Amino acid sequence: GINATSVVEQWQQTVAEAVENRTAYDLECRILRTSPPGESWIAVTGQVLPDSTGHPRQITGVMFDITERKRSETALRQSEEQLRVVTDALPGLIAYVDRDERYRFVNAGYERHFGRSREQIVGSSVKELLQQDYPQVQRFIERVLEGEQISFETTSLGETDEQTLLATYVPERTAGGTVEGFYVLITNITDRKRTEQALRESEERFRHLFEQASDGIVMADMSGHYLDVNSRACHMLGYSREELLGMGVTDLLDPHDYKRLRDIKAELLRRDGATLSVEISAKLQPDRRWHAIVRDITERKRAEAGLRESEAHFRMLADATPVLVWMAGTDTRCTWLNRSWLEYTGRPLEDELGSGWTSGIHPDDQAEYLRVYKAHFSRHEPFEMEYRLRRQDGTYGWILDRGVPLLTQNGEFSGYLGSAIDITDRKGGRRPTGEVWSPEMAAELPGRDWILTRILWLSGTERG
Repeated sequence: GINATSVVEQWQQTVAEAVENRTAYDLECRILRTSPPGESWIAVTGQVLPDSTGHPRQITGVMFDITERKRSETALRQSEEQLRVVTDALPGLIAYVDRDERYRFVNAGYERHFGRSREQIVGSSVKELLQQDYPQVQRFIERVLEGEQISFETTSLGETDEQTLLATYVPERTAGGTVEGFYVLITNITDRKRTEQALRESEERFRHLFEQASDGIVMADMSGHYLDVNSRACHMLGYSREELLGMGVTDLLDPHDYKRLRDIKAELLRRDGATLSVEISAKLQPDRRWHAIVRDITERKRAEAGLRESEAHFRMLADATPVLVWMAGTDTRCTWLNRSWLEYTGRPLEDELGSGWTSGIHPDDQAEYLRVYKAHFSRHEPFEMEYRLRRQDGTYGWILDRGVPLLTQNGEFSGYLGSAIDITDRKGGRRPTGEVWSPEMAAELPGRDWILTRILWLSGTERG
């Protein structure tokens, strides 16, 4: 409300000072109206008129109703305060600069960035605030004052490192088109620029690995069109990168295989018409793109085919000899026996596999055989021993058995290969079980069986 006493005292003091100093006076105050009832603002301006001797003779004055002006000023202050609250809450720097390049408004971002109060910044020039950084923005200020809205990146030295800023200048025009100043919007994009740089470096590393990979790598969209291929894939398929990017997966792959693309072995069609044996491992990425690794297994398939052919030759040779031949895996269990063994025992292969064949060893010899077999097996050492094995007619024949460990090309143990010969006729002297097979004993065997046995041992060793 209005304090009448205070208003009267203010009026009296203002007039008294004007009379004493022989000067004009101005006063603004609120009054209560009676018609219509309410509160109004008035402005009083007057002059003290002296007489001929210079003493105050008369006081004149004029009173104006300034209620609407005061309301406008109040609304403007409220609007400015709201603008200040909003702009202070934004993360960037916001300012208004007049045509003389002086700050008329800045938000709290300016205070934080420059370490100065709002009062210290407002009224100062851009050059005074930016100092050595001013030349970086001078040409942009000239352009915005000519009426051009402009955005640009600039750098500023922070407390610990250099900061990258994205600045936008927006000209303010009068109704007649004259530029009175401009608004400044500045965002700190240092983190974004670092992220972009890290992303570029990551993409460069990926591209290097992508191009240097020993396997083909391809990317395709959901419709099967190639989006990217590495150099190895181009070399494998005989196409240039541009040619492949104009093709689809089904141009090189059987449509039946395309439906089971995630992990398959397939044949791809090269540009020269030849087929390429590959392993494909594909995965659908979150961006709905297929990433696939294509491995050339042509040589491996040739090696596998050669191994199968070699194995077929080995088994054909083994089946053609009267020597009893057996093979065991790394777990000591029998994995294969030749035809001569099965004819000798009169049992089917499935009954002899695993540990089934040991049921044919004479009960008096079985424990000793298994002891020697397992002891040498654990040490991966060759062994020779004699034992009795049940023949197809139910009688037991004396067997001289020798086993040798099989090693892969890398020296890894892969099992045993063994051959056995019936020496019943020679056992008239009944040498004890477990006797070492000497060259003299070997000489007593028929030459053909001895030679074939040695061939089988050597063949088995090479297979490993």
